[in-house]
Amino acid sequence: VVHYQLFESSGINAEYGGTSFTKRRKRSASSSSSKRGRQPAMEINPIRGGLEEGDPSSGYAAGGIEGGSSIHDEGFIGGELSEEPSEGLPGPIGGDTGSEEPSEGLPGPIGGDTGMKAEEEEEEEEEEQGTVGILEKEILIDSSIKRARIIVSVTPVSLLNTVMILKPEEEVGNENPLCRDSNLVIKRSVADTSIVFDVTATRCPCTGYWRLAYPDSVESITYSVKSSGPELVEFEAYFVDETGPAVIANYAPCLAIQEYLVIKVTQFDKTDLSTMSAKLVAVAGNTVSWEGKLEKYQEDEYSGAFIIPLTIPSGMGTEGFRVYLDGNLVDGTRFQRVSSNYFYPTSSCMRMTEVVQSATPSYVLKRNKKTWLTVVISNNGDQGELHLLTCSNSLNYAVAVGNPRLSGPNVNENSHDRKSNPVFLEPGQVATFTVTVNGPSKKKDMEHGRTVIVTCELTTGTDRIVDNVRLTEMTK
Repeated sequence: VVHYQLFESSGINAEYGGTSFTKRRKRSASSSSSKRGRQPAMEINPIRGGLEEGDPSSGYAAGGIEGGSSIHDEGFIGGELSEEPSEGLPGPIGGDTGSEEPSEGLPGPIGGDTGMKAEEEEEEEEEEQGTVGILEKEILIDSSIKRARIIVSVTPVSLLNTVMILKPEEEVGNENPLCRDSNLVIKRSVADTSIVFDVTATRCPCTGYWRLAYPDSVESITYSVKSSGPELVEFEAYFVDETGPAVIANYAPCLAIQEYLVIKVTQFDKTDLSTMSAKLVAVAGNTVSWEGKLEKYQEDEYSGAFIIPLTIPSGMGTEGFRVYLDGNLVDGTRFQRVSSNYFYPTSSCMRMTEVVQSATPSYVLKRNKKTWLTVVISNNGDQGELHLLTCSNSLNYAVAVGNPRLSGPNVNENSHDRKSNPVFLEPGQVATFTVTVNGPSKKKDMEHGRTVIVTCELTTGTDRIVDNVRLTEMTK
C-alpha cells in the first residue's frame, strides 16, 4: 500500500498545501575548524516536524505542529553540515563526507604540514563568496514504515543535484544499528524535473527524523512521499451527521456548530491509545485550530473506529483543513499522520432534522398522505447572505417548501414569519422550513417498498449545499 501527497514551499519558509516548516543552518567563514570530521551534535528545535499522511493508504509528510501556533519556523539551528555538496552533487547520506581533515593541534601529514593552510584558504574563499545557507525538511519514519520514496522538484531545475537525503542525527556512542548502511538500501535517480530517493530497510526501519537538505538558493521546493509496509499504520477520516434520525456520512461540515468526526485506524493494535490525539490543521495560516483526544465510537474495542464531537471554530474560515493524528506505537516510537483529503466547511449550514408522517416520526410515503420534513438553515458566517431553498424528489411527486420561521439575533415579532424564499439571514440567524411531500392519489402510481429520494438544495452567494432523505412507499 502506498500513498501520494504533494507539498509545496516557497523561499525560505516551507509553505505547503498542508503542514511543514523550515530549519535553516548557517555556515560562516569564522568557524571552518568546526566543520572537520564527524558532524557535531545538533541542537534540537523544540518544534519538531514529520506529519504523517493518514487516509486508507496513508504515508507521511514533513512538518511541525504546536497547538495554536504557526507551523512555520525559521531560525538557526546549532551544528553545521560537515561539507557543502561539491560540483552540484549531493553529499553522502547522513552528512558524513568520508574525508576527514586533521584536527586542530594534531600532527598533520609527513613533512610537518598541519593542514591549517588549506583551512585559511577556504576561509578567504568563503569571505569572498559570502555565507552559504542550508535549509531542511524533516520526515518522520516510524517502525511501521518499511519503505519510503521521496520525489523532489526544485526551481531552478539546475539545483536538483544539490538536494540531499540525510539519515537521522545520532549522538556519538548511541548510534542506532538499524541506521547503518548494511540495513538500508538507498537509491537515487534524477529525471528532467525531479530527483527521486528510494529508501528501503532490509530488516527493521531506521526510525527518526530523516531530512531533505538543500541550499537556500533554491527558490521553491515541491516534494511528495510514498510510504509502504506490511504493518503500516494508517487512518481515514470523515464527518457524520447525527442531528437527524439517520446518520449520514461523508458530508461537508459546518462552521460554529457541533459536528462528529469519525476516525478509523488500521493496524490499531500497533498503537498506544492513551497517547493518540487529533487536530484540525487549517490551510489558512497552517495553524492548529482544534485538538482533542480520541474516544471510542463502537463497542468493539478492536474495531479501531473513534468518534470525536467537536465544534469547528468560525475563525477557521472556509479555505479548508486537514485532520492530523499523532501518538505512539506500542514499541514506543512516535508516529504522525495527516489525512490526504481536505475538508471544506461551509459558513451556511443546512440540516434535515425531522421526518414526520401522520404525526409520528416515520420515513414513509403513503397514498393521498403528506410527509413533513423539517429543514433548518443557519448563517454561521460573519456577513449577511441571501439563502434559497429548493426541494425535489426522484419520482416527481408534488413538493412544497413552506415559509421560513426565523430565530436568532436581531429577530423581532415582525420578522418571525417572512413570506419569502430566498430569505436574507444576518450572521447567527436561523431559518426553519417545513417541506411537504405529497403521496400520489392513485394506488397504481405507487409501488409497495419502493424508495423515493427527496433532495433539498441550499444556494447562497458562497455555498451550494445538497442534502437528501430516503422515503419508502407504503400501499398497505
